[in-house]
Amino acid sequence: MKNRLFTVLIFALVASIALASVASATEWTLENATDAFEKSVILPENAAQYKRELSIQLTDQQAAAFEKGSVFIYVPNVSSAGETAIQPICHLPVELTDDHKLKAEFSGLYAAVDEDLGKTLNAQLVTVRPILTSRQDSLENDKASLSMLGVFYGELDAMYENFVISIDYPNNTAQIESISLSEERKDPLNGYYSAYRYTYVMDEGSELPHLLDMPTTAWTLWYEKPITEPRTIVMHPVTGTGCKILFCITNTDGTRYSLAPVDYD
Repeated sequence: MKNRLFTVLIFALVASIALASVASATEWTLENATDAFEKSVILPENAAQYKRELSIQLTDQQAAAFEKGSVFIYVPNVSSAGETAIQPICHLPVELTDDHKLKAEFSGLYAAVDEDLGKTLNAQLVTVRPILTSRQDSLENDKASLSMLGVFYGELDAMYENFVISIDYPNNTAQIESISLSEERKDPLNGYYSAYRYTYVMDEGSELPHLLDMPTTAWTLWYEKPITEPRTIVMHPVTGTGCKILFCITNTDGTRYSLAPVDYD
């Protein structure tokens, strides 16, 4: 009886090893790189509750010179190669209202991959977290659309384009609507995805310039993770994470600047 039980256990162990080998035997190449992310995206419960309006008042003079603007939600006090930096995690365009307010409707969510982030984003550890910077393309009562920025296949070799996620608020579901790769520039490091980290040097004690005029950190940083199975994107609430809001303005004469940042919460 003991011998039979031992034999059964050996067969079970061999079978489990064989299954594990098959499960991890996917050869990730450029041909199947668009399958490296699950089409279904995970949302927090009742994602619509996190939608909010971002707004700030301009002076009459600022409004008269205004041409276009953007708002960036960023993590402050990020340590990057010994420099104090900020890391934008999402951004969206703003509109100027008749009463001289800059305004944007924001989903209130940021994107990450399916690794354990804990319940909230830790501002000091963001550079070791797999955050994917996003751009909100549209937001309506029942749906939203956003794009992932700086996501690559391999070691910054081939970039994902048309990486678009749609959110269905009534059903509280989200999915990748489209994903494709840009033209290959060199042989990629197959079996990895990378995500560029947009980190900018923060000169403490001085006003922040327009984000596009801020110097990037001295050390190029990115996340590089092996694709052992298709990755799942998870949307997390920005609230409670210590993030800040930066309104950036471009004037009709081409000059550009940022308003003083404000706390998200």
